[in-house]
Amino acid sequence: MAVPPGEVDLVPGEGVPLSNSLICLAVSIVIVVLELHYIKYKDAVDRYIRESVFTPNSKEAFEEEDSVAVFVSPPTVTDIPVTVLPKEEAKTSFPVVKIKPCVEQLTEEELGRRSSEFEGIQREFVLVYALCYFCDFLKGPYNVILYQYHGLSLKQIAFVLTSGNFASLMVGTFAAAASDRLGRRFMCRVYCVLYSISMLSKVSSNYHILIAGRIVGSVGLSLLFTSFESWLVSVHGSLGLPSYMLQNAFADAFFCQSVSAVVAGVVAQSVAYVCGVVAPFLVAVPIALFAFYRLGRWSENYGDVKANPFLSLKRGFAVIYTSKGLQLLALCETTFEACIGLWVFLWTPTVDSTGRQSSFGVMFSVYMISTMIGGLLCRLVSVPTLLVTVHFLFLISVVGAVLLYRYKTVVFVCYCLIEMSVGIFFSTHPTVRSGLVEDATRSSVLSWFRVPINLLVFTLLNLNLTPRQLLYVLVILQSVSGLGMLLFRRWANSSK
Repeated sequence: MAVPPGEVDLVPGEGVPLSNSLICLAVSIVIVVLELHYIKYKDAVDRYIRESVFTPNSKEAFEEEDSVAVFVSPPTVTDIPVTVLPKEEAKTSFPVVKIKPCVEQLTEEELGRRSSEFEGIQREFVLVYALCYFCDFLKGPYNVILYQYHGLSLKQIAFVLTSGNFASLMVGTFAAAASDRLGRRFMCRVYCVLYSISMLSKVSSNYHILIAGRIVGSVGLSLLFTSFESWLVSVHGSLGLPSYMLQNAFADAFFCQSVSAVVAGVVAQSVAYVCGVVAPFLVAVPIALFAFYRLGRWSENYGDVKANPFLSLKRGFAVIYTSKGLQLLALCETTFEACIGLWVFLWTPTVDSTGRQSSFGVMFSVYMISTMIGGLLCRLVSVPTLLVTVHFLFLISVVGAVLLYRYKTVVFVCYCLIEMSVGIFFSTHPTVRSGLVEDATRSSVLSWFRVPINLLVFTLLNLNLTPRQLLYVLVILQSVSGLGMLLFRRWANSSK
């Protein structure tokens, strides 16, 4: 039965009405605007405090015997680079990042010069980073629908998707590790080429060509998830700047990534409405090639240039094997990202059982605004609190979707909360990893992190489980991820 205009569909149905999607979109935009205004107010207060009270490079502050200079969470809320805490209080703060000697010895003039240089690099990074993710997001609303359009069954679609995960496991792992030797910028450009080829393959209805295109795209995604982050962390480390600037950079990058995702959802729906479901994939090609051009402006940086990819992977595995903190973080991150990988397959069939939903693009935009809301929370709430909250939020959202599975609008709202937790996760974890992994092996370690993710997604999607059964699997995986974070926090506190 059709839903009358102005009424909200909270009864069992086959899909989410377009009106409900638009209502959620409007509410999400209002929340983002309110968050941005509050962040602006907080920044103004912090700037006043810094200019009136605090002297960050005070010699006396660093010479106090009973104090230790640390960055305290949330580092992105304020422009103040350091705070001096009593040693006993510093021991209870999480996470605590001791200031490196090179940062302590920088003059105010040198710190300002390096900060300005990094800000320019950051702007270029954010632009290219957002463009590359925009290409990926264009396929988000119609990733499953495209294969249905080509006549594939859900079982065949699952195989196509998991073939990509298998490719990431077998080839993408080594390709990402090779960036340490071949150069991070070079591998970022390789991503642009591979993704363009993958998008062009979507034109064909041939089952094997679709599988090949998915494999090529998945190898490219392995580079997107590792090489870009490694490049920025390396640049930041070479300048010897405080770690709060790196977290600010990642927060800004993720915010712009979320904006590009929102735009991508609307563009994808508009283009698909006019030209068909294949069109959004083709739009991504010229954008990827433009990103390839802009990458030419980046400087190149490397990890261990003498090591081949196999030795680099071996060294990365050794780093994880000898670090309990990395093992616990890997448990947390791999299970969390496996949940995301499964959810990408789940969301379209679980919010619209007919497969003819006309508002997939708008819904995708709402999801992406939700991730933006989560990312902005990192500027308002302490990072230690968010590191645990993100798992609780994801868990209760999945449980809500399972219990109210027949109420599609409610399931859609639960999915928005899941995306909010994803925004928090990707805004906080890169900085946590940066304090545990050396630059020379960063890409290799991140490659190993993706091995269990791809194994989990590949295995679970090939078990022929129903979408609702997979939601139960998400509950289990997210519980494990939350446990991993609690154990990681306990390890971090005991290691101080």
